[in-house]
Amino acid sequence: MEWGRGILFAHTFPGDDGSSMPGRRIASFALYDADRGPAMRRLGVVEGSVVQHSLRPQDIPADLVSEVADGLSEWPQPWEAIIRTAFRRHRVTGTPIAEFVPTRLAAGRLALVGNAAHVPTPMTGSGFDESVEDAESIRSALTSISGATVPAALRAYEAERLTAVQRTVESGQGFSRSFAGT
Repeated sequence: MEWGRGILFAHTFPGDDGSSMPGRRIASFALYDADRGPAMRRLGVVEGSVVQHSLRPQDIPADLVSEVADGLSEWPQPWEAIIRTAFRRHRVTGTPIAEFVPTRLAAGRLALVGNAAHVPTPMTGSGFDESVEDAESIRSALTSISGATVPAALRAYEAERLTAVQRTVESGQGFSRSFAGT
């Protein structure tokens, strides 16, 4: 569901007992809210453009909870009630989206893969897939070196994967800008 400068993804899962009945199931949601950047900076969660940490439930100040709650009235039920309950019970965390477009993946005998090398927004839904692709590519490069040096194999890994991961991260950034107005 979209509203203002954000997006809400919500889903229910069977509860611990496997039941999907209301009151027994688990509700999960992710709220991508472009208007919370100043609050995240004020709380030291983001410094400049670098994410420092997430907010634990007990660290989310009451004014921020109230600010988010004020916008809930336009949401349909049951999501309004579920999200209000989650905030009231301190069952939420505040995690800024971190994105990183790499300019390289390898140097000498060192290579980075997955989120250590490139960080797409969760909105791409591809972080795990890209990590698996990196691992497969580096495995292939290292097992087929026959006479090549490890640095040469890692350069081959980088040549195979760099453009693809850059495109994935940049695609996610484009999506973020489309709803964040940045």
